[in-house]
Amino acid sequence: MRALARFVGGDALSQLWLFIVASLVGGIVAAVIMLFLYPRKTDSAAQPAG
Repeated sequence: MRALARFVGGDALSQLWLFIVASLVGGIVAAVIMLFLYPRKTDSAAQPAG
C-alpha cells in the first residue's frame, strides 16, 4: 500500500497514516468488545483453596 501511495503521491500519501491508524484502532476496539462479550472463564480447580 505504501508503494502505491508513493507512486500516486499527493492526497494518497497524505492520507496513508489514516489507513494505518484506523486499522489499529479498529482492532483494539474489536478486542475490547470481545472481552466484554466473551469474558475469560477461570478454572476453580486451578485456584488455591484458602
